[in-house]
Amino acid sequence: MLAHFREALNQGAEHEQNWGARWAAYQAEQPELAAELARALKGELPPDWDAAIPLFEPDEKGEATRSSSGKVINAIAGRVPTFMGGDADLAPSTRTLINGEGAFGVQGFDQRNLRFGVREHAMGAFVNGMAVHGGIIKPYSATFFVFLTTCAPPCAWQP
Repeated sequence: MLAHFREALNQGAEHEQNWGARWAAYQAEQPELAAELARALKGELPPDWDAAIPLFEPDEKGEATRSSSGKVINAIAGRVPTFMGGDADLAPSTRTLINGEGAFGVQGFDQRNLRFGVREHAMGAFVNGMAVHGGIIKPYSATFFVFLTTCAPPCAWQP
């Protein structure tokens, strides 16, 4: 048994060495993308990630918060390529879709709109899990206040 685990150490060291060589080659071939990936892996946001967030002036009529939220989501999405999220089948009302993106999975694993269906509890668990994991994905989600009790249990946990 001990010999097996010692061999695993050698294999791990070899895999790490191979990864280091592949990472160095990628950095040389794609320096901007490599820098973006390194920043995302550290959990850092791009410089000026918030520069395009609109300001909303108070007025008599006002604007629905879901409308302004949709504008903010899309402003952030334009600068943070790892920003993704969705809703529990309420996108037309909650304005959670990232413009120009399709549904993650169905239309490709490079898309950023998560379509949870009518599953607030699962949505809360997925988004909370992605946030707690840290690293690359910067998730968001939305629902209506009336559905908060179904979404709350998985969202109540704090690290």
